[in-house]
Amino acid sequence: LEESTDAEFQRVFAVNFFSMVTICRSALATMKQEGRGHIINVSSASARRSLERMSAYGASKGAAHCFSQALRAEVSEHGIAVT
Repeated sequence: LEESTDAEFQRVFAVNFFSMVTICRSALATMKQEGRGHIINVSSASARRSLERMSAYGASKGAAHCFSQALRAEVSEHGIAVT
């Protein structure tokens, strides 16, 4: 953490988390219209156990994991699954 910059953290989150949020939001419009769908988000074991010098990566994957769980609860009533 001490050797990394805010820009590095922002880049990792932009790739590993915010891009996933953007794609999910885009896909949901069509899936809701169809009344079904399945979103598959890819996380990592680092979501639960980060390694030394991997704090940004682990945090971004943890955010992706929690986001996916929350999204599953939000969209299940629309016939959309989230894995």
